[in-house]
Amino acid sequence: MIGQHLRDRFFQRYGMELDKKKLQTIIRMCWQTPGRPNARPGAEEVSFLQWGHNIRVVWDRQTRFIFTFLPEPGFKLAQYQYKGARR
Repeated sequence: MIGQHLRDRFFQRYGMELDKKKLQTIIRMCWQTPGRPNARPGAEEVSFLQWGHNIRVVWDRQTRFIFTFLPEPGFKLAQYQYKGARR
């Protein structure tokens, strides 16, 4: 069963429903992609292109557990600049 947090984050980031087949693909891609350390102990961040999106995941390689999906780089900066321009 896929947790609601992962379903929500995936839909928020990429506009697609997260199903079992997509999750299996994501885990396979995470396993094949070199990661970099994350602030969460034992976790790492991996990034790869899939379905036309830059998928960014925080996961634990030993347990193959996905913690969350991250926004694309620059998303917060662009969002901040947009809000700043409206003033």
